Amino acid sequence: MGVALILYALGINEQTMMEDYLASNVYLSDKYAKEIAIHPNLKSVLTVKREFLQAELDQIKTTLGSVEKFLKTVLEVDISAFRKQFLY
Repeated sequence: MGVALILYALGINEQTMMEDYLASNVYLSDKYAKEIAIHPNLKSVLTVKREFLQAELDQIKTTLGSVEKFLKTVLEVDISAFRKQFLY
């Protein structure tokens, strides 16, 4: 979720953000394969699903109206300064 919020603050669209999030399953599969084989019940903890991130984003939007408002009011992110520092 933290990385998704950073990407959002940088202006990345939700589809790209979701694709990046789901790529965790590909890039971390070798890291967790042995653990999941030994303890299959941990699979849901060691993998990601679209529904996980979508539920969090939906809750933020329901509660505050937008992810941008969450970043600005709850996390106190200066989005303009953030983008200037990391994009320009």
